Amino acid sequence: MENNVKKVEGNLNKAGAEKTVPAAVEKVKSKEKKEMGKVLKAFLTVIWYIVFVLLGSVTFILLLHTPLLKSMEVYMYRGTALIIITGILLWTMLLLLRLKPLKILDVKDTVCIVCFFCCINMVVFTLFPVTVERSVSVFLLSSMDAHDDHIYSKEEIENLLEEDYIEKNNAVDKRAMEQLETGSIEEINGGYRITERGKFIVSMFKLCSEIYNCNSSSLQLAAESEVEEEDDLPEAEVLKH
Repeated sequence: MENNVKKVEGNLNKAGAEKTVPAAVEKVKSKEKKEMGKVLKAFLTVIWYIVFVLLGSVTFILLLHTPLLKSMEVYMYRGTALIIITGILLWTMLLLLRLKPLKILDVKDTVCIVCFFCCINMVVFTLFPVTVERSVSVFLLSSMDAHDDHIYSKEEIENLLEEDYIEKNNAVDKRAMEQLETGSIEEINGGYRITERGKFIVSMFKLCSEIYNCNSSSLQLAAESEVEEEDDLPEAEVLKH
């Protein structure tokens, strides 16, 4: 009798195992499919990030070649404004792609893509195009490249910077206009004087110089420079820094 009971129990256990094993296998396969699905989704999301950041970057570059915001004479300010405009256009397009039946990205993805686009393009824009547009070093190297068979003396380089870069390129007028637009200086009777905003910016420059331990010779030279006192100037003139 006991042997029969054990035999029956063994058969039942065997039958239960036969049913449990396939179920466990299916569960493992289902879990693997879900994991693969997550990996594939993450991969596609990265691809979408790259595609849309590149699309936004191309759009920004194309806008730089259009008359849009040409009235902004300061190149850096115009470029910054165009990056913001492109970011808004990109975000609008991404929101439309979230509508059914597409719905390829989450809200957090749209925000991240726009942030990546703005950050990357702002860094690249200020590091390269803005440097090309306003750097003394770029001007000097370009001038030497145009006459690469000539050996420049120190005096020639100084004259080159003074006559060509500052005078012919209207460097002083450009920089003054930039600071007027930002409110860092004000124009009074044909002269210029620093504003409270300008003083705040200078204090920020000094703070950054101390924090990052950079060469602050330009700040020191500016502080040591001598100008005529306002009382000694003719009535039509103003203290110039």
